[in-house]
Amino acid sequence: MAIAINLLIVRLLCKEDVATYLQAFLTYTAILPFLKLGVDQGIYFFVPDDKQNASERVGEAFVILLFMSSLFVAFIALGGNLVLASRFSNPALAPLLLWLIPHAFASIPSLIAESVFVAIGREWTASVFAVVRQLLMVFGTGVSLVLVRTVDAAIIGHVVAGAIAGLIAVFLMLKLLPEKRGLPSLYGTKQFLLLVLPIGVGGLFDRLSAQLDKLLVGFLCTPTQFATFSMGAMELPVVGILTGSIMSVILVDMRKEIGAGNLKEAVELFRKAARSSAKFMFPITAFCLINSREIVDVALTSAYADSVVPFRWYLLILPSRIVVFASFLVALGLARYLLARAVIGLILNLML
Repeated sequence: MAIAINLLIVRLLCKEDVATYLQAFLTYTAILPFLKLGVDQGIYFFVPDDKQNASERVGEAFVILLFMSSLFVAFIALGGNLVLASRFSNPALAPLLLWLIPHAFASIPSLIAESVFVAIGREWTASVFAVVRQLLMVFGTGVSLVLVRTVDAAIIGHVVAGAIAGLIAVFLMLKLLPEKRGLPSLYGTKQFLLLVLPIGVGGLFDRLSAQLDKLLVGFLCTPTQFATFSMGAMELPVVGILTGSIMSVILVDMRKEIGAGNLKEAVELFRKAARSSAKFMFPITAFCLINSREIVDVALTSAYADSVVPFRWYLLILPSRIVVFASFLVALGLARYLLARAVIGLILNLML
């Protein structure tokens, strides 16, 4: 989704506007693990073992997501947008960050929908929803951008598309979840929170570590320099789609094997996922490294020729992304170790 939108904005917007668009959603994506708080991972833990009360568990997840989103909205509404715009040295960013307020609330259902579908055995629905959601984002942002050709239109189109995806997610969850509907309980919400809190905090540190380079460039460089760097320093979309899809499918099976005491079988499932992912990831990395200059020129135009340098560096990270280790730890019930791993990663990234 991101790369398709990037192909449009580099051709229809000036570099300053491209930087504004990227900075607006860098703010959201950097804080997203804080908003999710690992709830999507927690669903894999609770729902498969308690499908009769799946609706109640999902309701508890909604309560947590609503509370976390409210904190973010309060920050933006009370002047956080001005603080962030100042840090990015981009005054045009401040009013556009206000659109993240409706976006934060409207996106809540989409944050957990795929996890819910997989947990109740509807993997095909999860895959279709993921594709539809991505297409909606591309279509909403792209059409707005082509018709109006301003950064405001691109951001509003993205927000509207996110709201439509959220409504679709609510409709599907109401239709597919068991008819037994219970209200979220305080005890259940507390238990859910105790499990996912280390995952969420660890995910926040992981995301900050992954986005640290963009944040530093945004804080220390001009918007034009930020646009050049960010366009090259992006992960190929196939990475998240491939590893995320494979891990989502095997995670429920891993949880079942671990619950049955079959640790060896669970480890073999994890290895199988790694091998399957590596068969695609390694050739993709080699091809993109060899043809990096041509890829950047075609995808981003010659105006972003300098983006080839960060693009090449980011390609070297791809082989390490063949699996999602967080999912394996969650299935093992070792979510508490995610926080320590994430903090160490962030410290190492800061030192480098």
